[in-house]
Amino acid sequence: MKEALKNKFSKYYEANMTSAKSGKFEKDKLMNIIKLNQGQILITMAQMQWTSEVSNALIQLETTGQPTALKKCRQNFKKKIENYIELVEKPGLSKLDRMKLVALIIIDEHNRDIIE
Repeated sequence: MKEALKNKFSKYYEANMTSAKSGKFEKDKLMNIIKLNQGQILITMAQMQWTSEVSNALIQLETTGQPTALKKCRQNFKKKIENYIELVEKPGLSKLDRMKLVALIIIDEHNRDIIE
């Protein structure tokens, strides 16, 4: 079980961290990712992405003195949450996929509040 989850996690990470780092969220691709992956993987990746983005923003703030680094990070999370909400409101979404999206919304809302 651990190996299967690790393989699934690795595939998700390779396929999605590069697009997440660029801040581009394609709704169709995101919906496909949500449908194909377990909730645990989605939540873990959301937390890893948050940690990475906030760490980078704090490093920018410390090294360059750029005061808007955290503000940009917060705005990225706001956009991401808005995309999740749009997907939740789509008709024809399965109950399981809706639950995954709601979990991601709650986690990213909390993460955005921490940044703020």
